[in-house]
Amino acid sequence: MRKKNFVYSLIFLALFFIDQRGFAYADSISRLLGKNDAVLIGNSSGKILYKKNIYQKLVPASSLKVITAIAAINYFGKDFHFKTDFYITSDNNLKIKGYGDPFLISQFIDDAASSIAKKINSINYIILDATYFKPAEINGNGKSFHAYESLNGALCANFNSVTFQKKGEGYVSAEAQTPLLPFVIERIISSNMTKGRISLTPDYDKNVLYAGKLFDYFLKKNNCNIKGKVKFGEINRTKDELIHTFYSPYSLKKVIRYMLYYSNNYVANQLFLATGAKKYGAPASLEKGAKAIYEYLGASGMKIDEGSGLSRVNGVSASKMYSILLKFFPHYKLMKRRGNDYYKTGTLNGVRARIGYLKKKDKMFPYVIILNDNWGNIYKVIKAVRSKIS
Repeated sequence: MRKKNFVYSLIFLALFFIDQRGFAYADSISRLLGKNDAVLIGNSSGKILYKKNIYQKLVPASSLKVITAIAAINYFGKDFHFKTDFYITSDNNLKIKGYGDPFLISQFIDDAASSIAKKINSINYIILDATYFKPAEINGNGKSFHAYESLNGALCANFNSVTFQKKGEGYVSAEAQTPLLPFVIERIISSNMTKGRISLTPDYDKNVLYAGKLFDYFLKKNNCNIKGKVKFGEINRTKDELIHTFYSPYSLKKVIRYMLYYSNNYVANQLFLATGAKKYGAPASLEKGAKAIYEYLGASGMKIDEGSGLSRVNGVSASKMYSILLKFFPHYKLMKRRGNDYYKTGTLNGVRARIGYLKKKDKMFPYVIILNDNWGNIYKVIKAVRSKIS
């Protein structure tokens, strides 16, 4: 009888310590969290391993970009390529219509100009059609020299930013493929910087005009004679002749990989706006972008103001973000990677977030960390989450 009681006691103690160990794991996370902090850990089959404050809508910062990414993949497909159309008018003007290509960069503008110059060797005016997007649609962008606040638009070049360095008494481009147009010198001088990348201007029209002036430069470089100036207008599909469509060499998959790796706000909101226009028609707007996301993912558990995470009006619950991670799972390799961790961070003043997948052998464990209170504990929380999974 004593022997049996002794065995029962050992079993009880073992179960007690196992239970306490489990509580210790949980406590190692929960003691680091405030009331506006959330953590959720699960596995790829959807089973929840740990949860805390998972139904509160919290500011996700740039972790929101994963939502923008999965919505874009849903509506466009990962092999989609953005395009830019070129029309010639009866009076020999070249009209350029943009559709929000986030990677309309100097190298590709040169490629497009080369193709056009082989078809026409002389034009009058260059006319820019940026009506596919509603003008200046991103809250707060363009109000500083920070490149991450560059304005979005249907026809914009080089992420609506310019990279430069001071040389002697003047300035030169810091990118071999991009000319430093006189158009941007005043903006550079105003920045009081000697080098770096800055947003072009808070003036939406001037951002579009910059793209037009780059086309003007590269068309001339490719021996196309341009008699007039660059101005604004719209295509007329019944009268204007489509002479060339330039498709970006970058697939949506590659664009998303770049966006997530560098956490590029401009690219994220180009995708956000284009997604809204794809679903609900032009002109693209913030409202249409958010509506398209709600239509695909459901509005419960989140409020979407824009697509980059820059706005503090954005709110997402850990539960909602976890369900999105389950949808994003086939594309997890598009995320930044460190060791066995595929992740996307989010950072604003007073906000830290990290979402992603921890890989253990052949299993994946999705996790969500959103801290709006004890944001200084982010690395301790990450360590505790890893301990919970290991």
